[in-house]
Amino acid sequence: MAKVKGPLFSVDAWGNFGNMLVFQRRRRQAVVYPYTVPANPNTGSQQGVRASFAGATSSWNVLPPASKVLWWAKAQGARLSGYNMYVQNYLLGLLGEPPEPPEPPVEAEYLVAVMALNPVAYWRMGEASGNLVDSSGNGNTAVAYGTAAYGVAGAISGDSDKAVSFDGDIGDNFKAVNSGSINTGDVFSIVAWVKKSADGYYMNIAEHGGGGYFFRILGSNYLALHKRDTADIVFSTVVITGTDWHMVAAVKNGATSAKLYIDGVDRSDTVTDATILATGSPVGIATVDGWRGTLDEIAIFATALSGAEILALYELGMGS
Repeated sequence: MAKVKGPLFSVDAWGNFGNMLVFQRRRRQAVVYPYTVPANPNTGSQQGVRASFAGATSSWNVLPPASKVLWWAKAQGARLSGYNMYVQNYLLGLLGEPPEPPEPPVEAEYLVAVMALNPVAYWRMGEASGNLVDSSGNGNTAVAYGTAAYGVAGAISGDSDKAVSFDGDIGDNFKAVNSGSINTGDVFSIVAWVKKSADGYYMNIAEHGGGGYFFRILGSNYLALHKRDTADIVFSTVVITGTDWHMVAAVKNGATSAKLYIDGVDRSDTVTDATILATGSPVGIATVDGWRGTLDEIAIFATALSGAEILALYELGMGS
């Protein structure tokens, strides 16, 4: 069976033509040679190589997510995956000991910080079109509806990743199908960067229907967290006006506490607790009320982030 990528016998050909020919590129040259099977594929040397690769892969598999992100970020300029760069370093250095993670490039610092907090969903919103990829690795793709505008300038200082803008049409939004990871229940955190194009409108950042959370800005310009279709939980003590970027966060730790943060500062007013349910509904971005302006870097966590963690994310995002 032929498994050749690219036109056969072209410089772009790559793969096997049955058990007859092998197409490859060596030292930037296209080569083709007969398919052969080594007389003894289980020599001690070959077994040693396979064992080394198995050890490298096992070492990679137990790395914490934040370390994997560091390798991924480091590999971007080398046209390698983070896994490939890690294995390369593992095999070449330190006598089989796992190498130390590289320092992240400045552009990746916010990404690395978010990943270190183990989000259950993380939409960077840097796509050129279509659905939003979940950078958390949990597969919570946010499906696009309507005609939001992609590729606008993002919020994070020093980061070229783009954002998505909206004109207030409630048909322009994104929805992620409910999953075990995204169904947080009454303990969760939502962090997002928001930029308004107009004041005095209700605007939804993220919501989980059927008794889940509803995180939005009100027509009065206050930030609010509700239990969807049921109860108000907490409002901010200050308004968000103008067209500057702001990092907003909602944190709920069961019946213990509910907090709203604006630009890293706790701006929570009096809390009236209501239990946020684990529901079967999708998670919506810019649904219900729509959004007027730009949204970027929306992350959901199944933990209650601390004030220090929220402030650290804000400071990284601002480049301070």
